[in-house]
Amino acid sequence: MKNLTLLFIAVFCISIATTQAQINCSNTFFNYQYFDIGNFAAVGNSRLFNEVASLTEAFNNQAGAVWYRNPFDASKNFSCSISFMFREGNNQSNFDGSLPGADGVALLISNEPFKSGFWGGGIGYSGLKRTIAIEVDSYRNIFESDDPNGNHLAVQVPPNKIDTISNRHNSTNTLLISDSIFVIKDYQMSYLYASFSAKDSTLEVTFDSIPNNFNSRNTYKIRSVNYSKYLDLDKPVYVGVSSATGVAFAKHYLHSFSTCATPFDLTSIDDDRHYEINKVSNNVYDILGRLIVSSNTKIDLNSLEKGFYLIESNGFFKKLIIE
Repeated sequence: MKNLTLLFIAVFCISIATTQAQINCSNTFFNYQYFDIGNFAAVGNSRLFNEVASLTEAFNNQAGAVWYRNPFDASKNFSCSISFMFREGNNQSNFDGSLPGADGVALLISNEPFKSGFWGGGIGYSGLKRTIAIEVDSYRNIFESDDPNGNHLAVQVPPNKIDTISNRHNSTNTLLISDSIFVIKDYQMSYLYASFSAKDSTLEVTFDSIPNNFNSRNTYKIRSVNYSKYLDLDKPVYVGVSSATGVAFAKHYLHSFSTCATPFDLTSIDDDRHYEINKVSNNVYDILGRLIVSSNTKIDLNSLEKGFYLIESNGFFKKLIIE
Protein backbone atom coordinates (compact mmCIF):
# COMPACT_ATOMS: atom_id res chain seq x y z
CA MET A 1 0.00 0.00 0.00
CA LYS A 2 1.28 3.46 -0.89
CA ASN A 3 2.27 5.85 1.91
CA LEU A 4 -0.15 8.81 2.00
CA THR A 5 0.81 12.02 3.76
CA LEU A 6 -1.88 14.72 3.86
CA LEU A 7 -1.38 18.27 5.06
CA PHE A 8 -4.26 20.71 5.68
CA ILE A 9 -3.58 24.19 4.38
CA ALA A 10 -5.08 27.40 3.12
CA VAL A 11 -3.09 28.40 0.04
CA PHE A 12 -2.53 30.16 -3.19
CA CYS A 13 -2.71 33.56 -4.64
CA ILE A 14 -4.14 35.90 -7.17
CA SER A 15 -2.07 36.59 -10.27
CA ILE A 16 -1.93 40.29 -10.99
CA ALA A 17 -0.19 42.28 -13.74
CA THR A 18 0.80 45.29 -15.74
CA THR A 19 0.24 45.35 -19.49
CA GLN A 20 1.43 42.30 -21.38
CA ALA A 21 3.87 44.38 -23.40
CA GLN A 22 5.67 45.32 -20.14
CA ILE A 23 6.20 41.75 -18.97
CA ASN A 24 9.09 39.49 -19.92
CA CYS A 25 7.19 36.48 -21.19
CA SER A 26 10.14 34.43 -22.37
CA ASN A 27 9.40 31.64 -19.91
CA THR A 28 5.92 32.50 -18.71
CA PHE A 29 3.84 32.95 -21.85
CA PHE A 30 1.02 30.50 -22.53
CA ASN A 31 -0.81 30.78 -25.84
CA TYR A 32 -3.50 28.23 -26.64
CA GLN A 33 -5.16 27.75 -29.99
CA TYR A 34 -6.38 24.29 -28.98
CA PHE A 35 -8.68 23.70 -26.03
CA ASP A 36 -7.64 20.30 -24.67
CA ILE A 37 -8.85 18.80 -21.41
CA GLY A 38 -5.31 18.76 -20.07
CA ASN A 39 -5.21 22.55 -19.85
CA PHE A 40 -8.89 23.53 -19.74
CA ALA A 41 -12.03 22.46 -17.91
CA ALA A 42 -15.54 23.09 -19.29
CA VAL A 43 -18.51 23.41 -16.92
CA GLY A 44 -22.24 23.95 -17.36
CA ASN A 45 -23.29 24.07 -21.01
CA SER A 46 -19.75 24.74 -22.26
CA ARG A 47 -17.82 22.18 -24.32
CA LEU A 48 -14.25 21.80 -25.62
CA PHE A 49 -13.76 21.07 -29.32
CA ASN A 50 -9.98 21.28 -29.87
CA GLU A 51 -9.71 24.40 -32.04
CA VAL A 52 -12.63 26.16 -30.36
CA ALA A 53 -14.45 26.12 -27.05
CA SER A 54 -18.23 26.37 -27.24
CA LEU A 55 -19.39 28.49 -24.30
CA THR A 56 -23.09 28.21 -25.21
CA GLU A 57 -25.13 26.88 -28.09
CA ALA A 58 -28.01 28.79 -29.68
CA PHE A 59 -30.64 27.70 -27.19
CA ASN A 60 -32.54 29.46 -24.42
CA ASN A 61 -31.40 29.63 -20.80
CA GLN A 62 -27.87 28.26 -21.07
CA ALA A 63 -24.88 29.08 -18.88
CA GLY A 64 -21.34 27.76 -18.90
CA ALA A 65 -17.67 28.53 -18.51
CA VAL A 66 -14.25 27.34 -19.61
CA TRP A 67 -11.49 27.50 -17.00
CA TYR A 68 -7.73 27.42 -17.44
CA ARG A 69 -6.50 24.73 -15.06
CA ASN A 70 -3.17 26.30 -13.99
CA PRO A 71 -2.92 28.81 -11.10
CA PHE A 72 -0.45 31.69 -11.10
CA ASP A 73 2.00 33.27 -8.66
CA ALA A 74 0.42 36.25 -6.91
CA SER A 75 3.75 37.96 -6.36
CA LYS A 76 4.35 38.24 -10.11
CA ASN A 77 2.64 40.22 -12.85
CA PHE A 78 -0.29 38.77 -14.72
CA SER A 79 -2.15 39.55 -17.94
CA CYS A 80 -4.60 37.65 -20.11
CA SER A 81 -6.14 37.94 -23.57
CA ILE A 82 -8.92 36.08 -25.33
CA SER A 83 -10.57 36.14 -28.73
CA PHE A 84 -14.19 35.13 -29.19
CA MET A 85 -17.06 35.21 -31.67
CA PHE A 86 -20.87 35.30 -31.55
CA ARG A 87 -22.87 33.34 -34.14
CA GLU A 88 -26.51 32.85 -35.06
CA GLY A 89 -27.83 35.57 -32.76
CA ASN A 90 -31.60 35.45 -32.29
CA ASN A 91 -33.69 37.72 -30.08
CA GLN A 92 -36.90 35.74 -30.65
CA SER A 93 -38.92 38.97 -31.00
CA ASN A 94 -37.46 40.33 -27.74
CA PHE A 95 -36.21 43.61 -29.16
CA ASP A 96 -33.63 45.37 -27.00
CA GLY A 97 -32.35 48.00 -29.43
CA SER A 98 -29.16 46.11 -30.34
CA LEU A 99 -28.28 43.51 -32.94
CA PRO A 100 -29.76 40.04 -32.38
CA GLY A 101 -28.09 37.72 -29.90
CA ALA A 102 -27.57 37.29 -26.17
CA ASP A 103 -26.19 37.48 -23.61
CA GLY A 104 -22.44 37.95 -23.96
CA VAL A 105 -19.07 36.81 -22.63
CA ALA A 106 -17.10 37.52 -19.45
CA LEU A 107 -13.43 37.11 -18.59
CA LEU A 108 -13.20 35.92 -14.98
CA ILE A 109 -10.49 36.17 -12.32
CA SER A 110 -11.57 34.01 -9.41
CA ASN A 111 -10.72 32.22 -6.19
CA GLU A 112 -13.56 29.79 -6.96
CA PRO A 113 -12.84 28.15 -10.33
CA PHE A 114 -14.53 25.34 -12.23
CA LYS A 115 -18.04 26.71 -11.69
CA SER A 116 -20.56 28.72 -13.72
CA GLY A 117 -23.13 31.25 -12.57
CA PHE A 118 -26.61 32.30 -13.66
CA TRP A 119 -27.97 32.20 -17.20
CA GLY A 120 -29.44 35.20 -19.02
CA GLY A 121 -28.11 38.58 -17.91
CA GLY A 122 -25.89 36.79 -15.40
CA ILE A 123 -23.61 35.88 -18.35
CA GLY A 124 -22.48 32.74 -16.54
CA TYR A 125 -20.70 34.60 -13.70
CA SER A 126 -23.40 36.23 -11.57
CA GLY A 127 -23.78 34.27 -8.34
CA LEU A 128 -20.10 33.36 -7.93
CA LYS A 129 -18.05 34.51 -4.96
CA ARG A 130 -14.56 36.03 -4.84
CA THR A 131 -14.65 36.76 -8.56
CA ILE A 132 -13.91 39.76 -10.78
CA ALA A 133 -15.70 39.73 -14.14
CA ILE A 134 -14.93 41.76 -17.27
CA GLU A 135 -18.15 41.41 -19.22
CA VAL A 136 -18.98 42.09 -22.86
CA ASP A 137 -22.77 42.38 -22.69
CA SER A 138 -24.73 41.90 -25.93
CA TYR A 139 -28.31 42.20 -24.66
CA ARG A 140 -30.20 44.88 -22.73
CA ASN A 141 -32.29 43.40 -19.96
CA ILE A 142 -35.37 45.62 -20.01
CA PHE A 143 -36.31 44.78 -16.43
CA GLU A 144 -32.98 46.13 -15.16
CA SER A 145 -33.00 49.93 -15.23
CA ASP A 146 -29.23 50.07 -14.76
CA ASP A 147 -28.51 48.09 -17.95
CA PRO A 148 -27.47 50.79 -20.49
CA ASN A 149 -27.85 48.84 -23.75
CA GLY A 150 -27.12 45.58 -25.52
CA ASN A 151 -23.60 46.55 -26.56
CA HIS A 152 -21.38 47.51 -23.65
CA LEU A 153 -18.30 46.62 -21.62
CA ALA A 154 -18.26 46.53 -17.81
CA VAL A 155 -16.05 45.42 -14.92
CA GLN A 156 -18.13 43.81 -12.18
CA VAL A 157 -17.08 42.94 -8.62
CA PRO A 158 -18.80 41.50 -5.54
CA PRO A 159 -19.55 43.82 -2.59
CA ASN A 160 -17.05 41.83 -0.51
CA LYS A 161 -15.49 38.38 -0.29
CA ILE A 162 -18.55 36.87 1.39
CA ASP A 163 -21.34 38.00 -0.94
CA THR A 164 -21.77 36.90 -4.56
CA ILE A 165 -20.97 38.95 -7.64
CA SER A 166 -23.90 40.45 -9.54
CA ASN A 167 -24.44 41.63 -13.11
CA ARG A 168 -26.39 44.68 -11.89
CA HIS A 169 -24.62 47.91 -12.84
CA ASN A 170 -24.38 50.22 -9.84
CA SER A 171 -21.82 51.82 -7.52
CA THR A 172 -21.55 48.64 -5.43
CA ASN A 173 -20.97 46.15 -8.22
CA THR A 174 -19.42 48.13 -11.09
CA LEU A 175 -15.90 49.51 -11.32
CA LEU A 176 -16.19 50.55 -14.97
CA ILE A 177 -18.85 50.65 -17.67
CA SER A 178 -18.68 51.85 -21.27
CA ASP A 179 -21.39 51.78 -23.94
CA SER A 180 -19.15 53.44 -26.53
CA ILE A 181 -17.45 50.24 -27.69
CA PHE A 182 -17.54 49.04 -31.31
CA VAL A 183 -20.74 47.36 -32.50
CA ILE A 184 -20.48 43.61 -31.86
CA LYS A 185 -21.72 41.59 -34.84
CA ASP A 186 -22.27 37.94 -35.64
CA TYR A 187 -19.24 36.16 -37.16
CA GLN A 188 -16.93 39.03 -36.19
CA MET A 189 -13.90 38.22 -34.03
CA SER A 190 -13.55 40.25 -30.83
CA TYR A 191 -10.35 40.67 -28.80
CA LEU A 192 -10.29 41.33 -25.06
CA TYR A 193 -7.09 42.09 -23.16
CA ALA A 194 -6.77 42.59 -19.40
CA SER A 195 -3.82 43.35 -17.15
CA PHE A 196 -3.85 43.43 -13.37
CA SER A 197 -1.53 44.95 -10.78
CA ALA A 198 -2.35 44.47 -7.12
CA LYS A 199 0.85 46.31 -6.19
CA ASP A 200 -0.18 49.42 -8.13
CA SER A 201 -3.93 48.86 -7.48
CA THR A 202 -4.73 49.18 -11.18
CA LEU A 203 -6.71 47.27 -13.79
CA GLU A 204 -6.35 47.93 -17.53
CA VAL A 205 -8.75 46.59 -20.17
CA THR A 206 -8.58 46.82 -23.97
CA PHE A 207 -11.42 45.67 -26.23
CA ASP A 208 -11.41 45.85 -30.02
CA SER A 209 -12.31 44.04 -33.24
CA ILE A 210 -8.68 44.31 -34.38
CA PRO A 211 -6.00 42.21 -32.62
CA ASN A 212 -3.27 44.01 -30.66
CA ASN A 213 -4.86 47.39 -31.36
CA PHE A 214 -4.10 49.38 -28.21
CA ASN A 215 -5.11 53.04 -28.16
CA SER A 216 -6.80 55.61 -25.94
CA ARG A 217 -10.22 55.02 -27.56
CA ASN A 218 -10.47 51.32 -26.72
CA THR A 219 -8.36 51.07 -23.54
CA TYR A 220 -9.72 51.69 -20.05
CA LYS A 221 -7.60 52.01 -16.91
CA ILE A 222 -9.09 51.77 -13.43
CA ARG A 223 -7.01 53.14 -10.58
CA SER A 224 -7.19 52.48 -6.84
CA VAL A 225 -8.59 48.95 -7.20
CA ASN A 226 -8.73 47.30 -3.77
CA TYR A 227 -8.25 43.71 -4.89
CA SER A 228 -8.19 42.39 -1.33
CA LYS A 229 -11.79 43.55 -0.88
CA TYR A 230 -13.01 41.13 -3.57
CA LEU A 231 -10.45 38.31 -3.56
CA ASP A 232 -8.35 36.33 -1.11
CA LEU A 233 -4.88 37.29 -2.27
CA ASP A 234 -3.25 34.43 -0.37
CA LYS A 235 -5.42 31.79 -2.02
CA PRO A 236 -5.57 30.41 -5.56
CA VAL A 237 -6.68 32.43 -8.54
CA TYR A 238 -7.74 30.92 -11.83
CA VAL A 239 -8.80 32.51 -15.11
CA GLY A 240 -12.02 31.54 -16.86
CA VAL A 241 -14.36 32.68 -19.61
CA SER A 242 -18.12 32.45 -19.08
CA SER A 243 -21.23 33.03 -21.17
CA ALA A 244 -24.99 32.62 -21.07
CA THR A 245 -28.23 32.88 -23.01
CA GLY A 246 -31.77 33.71 -21.89
CA VAL A 247 -34.94 34.63 -23.74
CA ALA A 248 -32.60 35.58 -26.59
CA PHE A 249 -29.56 33.54 -27.53
CA ALA A 250 -26.48 33.04 -29.69
CA LYS A 251 -23.63 30.63 -30.10
CA HIS A 252 -20.67 31.97 -28.10
CA TYR A 253 -17.31 30.56 -29.20
CA LEU A 254 -13.94 31.07 -27.53
CA HIS A 255 -11.22 30.96 -30.21
CA SER A 256 -7.98 31.68 -28.34
CA PHE A 257 -6.64 32.13 -24.83
CA SER A 258 -3.26 33.44 -23.73
CA THR A 259 -1.65 34.48 -20.48
CA CYS A 260 1.57 36.08 -19.37
CA ALA A 261 2.27 34.94 -15.84
CA THR A 262 4.45 32.90 -13.52
CA PRO A 263 2.99 29.55 -12.43
CA PHE A 264 2.45 29.15 -8.71
CA ASP A 265 4.98 26.84 -7.02
CA LEU A 266 2.82 24.34 -5.19
CA THR A 267 5.83 22.66 -3.57
CA SER A 268 6.44 25.81 -1.50
CA ILE A 269 3.36 25.01 0.59
CA ASP A 270 4.10 23.56 4.02
CA ASP A 271 2.13 22.56 7.11
CA ASP A 272 2.76 20.32 10.12
CA ARG A 273 -0.73 18.81 10.44
CA HIS A 274 -1.07 15.32 8.98
CA TYR A 275 -4.18 13.35 8.09
CA GLU A 276 -4.80 9.88 6.75
CA ILE A 277 -7.50 9.30 4.15
CA ASN A 278 -8.45 6.55 1.74
CA LYS A 279 -11.13 8.09 -0.45
CA VAL A 280 -12.14 11.63 -1.34
CA SER A 281 -14.94 13.23 -3.32
CA ASN A 282 -13.32 16.65 -3.71
CA ASN A 283 -11.32 18.32 -6.49
CA VAL A 284 -7.81 16.87 -6.85
CA TYR A 285 -5.01 18.87 -8.52
CA ASP A 286 -1.59 17.83 -9.74
CA ILE A 287 1.70 19.61 -9.02
CA LEU A 288 0.98 22.19 -11.74
CA GLY A 289 -2.38 23.02 -10.21
CA ARG A 290 -4.32 21.28 -12.97
CA LEU A 291 -7.61 19.66 -12.01
CA ILE A 292 -7.24 15.91 -12.54
CA VAL A 293 -10.30 14.66 -10.63
CA SER A 294 -13.54 16.64 -10.31
CA SER A 295 -15.53 16.84 -7.10
CA ASN A 296 -18.35 14.65 -8.42
CA THR A 297 -16.04 11.64 -8.85
CA LYS A 298 -15.12 9.54 -5.82
CA ILE A 299 -11.68 7.94 -6.17
CA ASP A 300 -9.34 5.65 -4.27
CA LEU A 301 -6.21 7.69 -3.59
CA ASN A 302 -4.11 4.53 -3.86
CA SER A 303 -4.94 4.51 -7.57
CA LEU A 304 -2.97 7.75 -8.11
CA GLU A 305 0.60 7.69 -9.32
CA LYS A 306 3.40 8.58 -6.91
CA GLY A 307 3.85 12.32 -6.60
CA PHE A 308 2.54 15.58 -5.19
CA TYR A 309 -1.18 16.51 -5.20
CA LEU A 310 -3.59 19.02 -3.70
CA ILE A 311 -7.09 18.16 -2.53
CA GLU A 312 -9.59 21.00 -2.23
CA SER A 313 -12.07 20.92 0.64
CA ASN A 314 -14.37 23.81 1.61
CA GLY A 315 -12.10 26.48 0.16
CA PHE A 316 -8.94 25.05 1.73
CA PHE A 317 -6.31 22.71 0.33
CA LYS A 318 -4.76 19.53 1.71
CA LYS A 319 -1.32 18.68 0.41
CA LEU A 320 -1.05 15.02 -0.53
CA ILE A 321 2.25 13.24 -1.12
CA ILE A 322 2.06 9.69 -2.44
CA GLU A 323 5.37 7.86 -2.04
